[in-house]
Order: sequence, then C-alpha cells, then structure tokens
Amino acid sequence: FERINRTALGALSSKSLAFFNEGVALTVCEETGRDASETNVFPLGVDVVRKNNKENFSEGKHIKIVSIGRLTNFKTYNLWMIDVVAKLVSKGYEVTYDVFGRGDIEAEVTEKVRASDAPVFLKGTLKYSEFSRVVTEYDLFVGSGTAIIEASGLGVPAIVGIESIPEAKTYGYFSDIPGFTYNELGLNLPLLDVGNLIEDFASLSKEQKQFLGQRHVSKAELFSMEHCMSNFSHLFDSTDPLDLNLNSYSWLRYRINYVMTSIFSKLYRTSYTEKYN
Repeated sequence: FERINRTALGALSSKSLAFFNEGVALTVCEETGRDASETNVFPLGVDVVRKNNKENFSEGKHIKIVSIGRLTNFKTYNLWMIDVVAKLVSKGYEVTYDVFGRGDIEAEVTEKVRASDAPVFLKGTLKYSEFSRVVTEYDLFVGSGTAIIEASGLGVPAIVGIESIPEAKTYGYFSDIPGFTYNELGLNLPLLDVGNLIEDFASLSKEQKQFLGQRHVSKAELFSMEHCMSNFSHLFDSTDPLDLNLNSYSWLRYRINYVMTSIFSKLYRTSYTEKYN
C-alpha cells in the first residue's frame, strides 16, 4: 500500500500536485525535494451562501459573539474566550458569548463558565439547516475550520481561533489573513490580543461593521465550491496522465494491505491523528 503510493507520488511532476493550503505544500515539498512554487494550492470547496447576508449590527458596547463547532482539545478558544468575555464585562461592555457544539471538553468548558459567572451560554448542537439563520443574529464569530468560512460568507466578521494556542491571541480577522492557511499555530503572522480586537470592533460605526462584513464575504468566495471546481478543472487540463509501470500491482492486495495498515496504525498509535489528537 505505502510502496505503491510513494511510487505514484514519485512519478508525478510538481505541476501535477495539488494541496489545500500553503503549509502542507511546503512540508511535502521539503520532504520530497519538490519545487513548491510549481505546485497548485487551493482549498477544498465550501458551500458559501450568497443570500441572507448580515446587515444589522449591535451598536456601541453591545456585542453578540458566537462560536460553532465541536468542543475538542485543540479548539482552545472555547476556553480562553470565557476569560475574554469576563474581562470585557468588567470594563462595562454588554457582551454575550454563545457556544454551539458538543465534545470531549464540554464538561471543562461548562465548569469554567460556572466558575467565572461570565455571560457565556452553551447552546448544545446546532442543526446545519439552521446555521445561516442563527449566525446572522450575531455581531462576531470566533472559530476555525469550515465554520469560519461559512460565517464569513454570510457577512459576519470572524476572528480566527488559532488551534491549540493557550492564550487569547489571534492572527486577526479572517478577511485579513493572506492565502488559505489561517488557523494553524506557528504561522509567520503577528499575534493580536483578542480582547483588544473586540474592543476595537465595538468602536466601529454601523457602516464600518458592514464594510468589514463585506470584506469577509469576498474572502469566503475564494473558498467557494465554484472556485474549487474551476481549480480542479484547470489542474486536469494542464497535466498529463500518470504512466506507471507496476507489473506486480494487484488491486486486491492493495486494498487488503490498506486495511491492515489502518488496523496496525490504530493498535500502535502510529498515525498522526492518534499521536497528536
């Protein structure tokens, strides 16, 4: 299974490789001696909504913030956002923070909310069909993954929740992040204080908030399904079919070996997912 994969990868030209963010492209090219500048980098398509964009925002020190996604250990923003909200309230801001999702750190988040007495509310699971309606009721989104893209596509300004970061720091608004890598820890981007960023947001006029929302819509478009399809189409049109001389290749052996590799990976925790999550 692995030998066949590496043989196929070795036969591909750099121009035939496609990656879904710049970080993965650089890592693979460094390990394989490829030229990263010749590869294709574009994100997988996300269903970006083009209607019901947010128009009305709270004014002054009134701020409604939301996060949507699984409550898991690398989404540390679900924990430090509680401290951010508590501090904002102590400064006189009328802020609320609603969290939709369940997961393995749900009990920890619940306990921290109870101890802080901050206006943070755990809302449980949100049906995907309700995503657009619910998200547009808020002024700010904090998060990562595809949820931040979909929220941005609705015109809701979104603060990037850097994964696994232990403190309330961010790279800024999703619309301000260059390229397609936006939530990984250790990017070569300046870190901003989340609380200060929210205070700056509160000082914006209604028109400025709407303009910020539209910038997010434009950024989300780069991740749209249409852009992804166009990129794949261009990739297929500009590359040659792969010609491999695999006389010993057997589809059945390949599939059996794939299953065995997966089982051993689970048993001995050799996969990246098992080691680090």
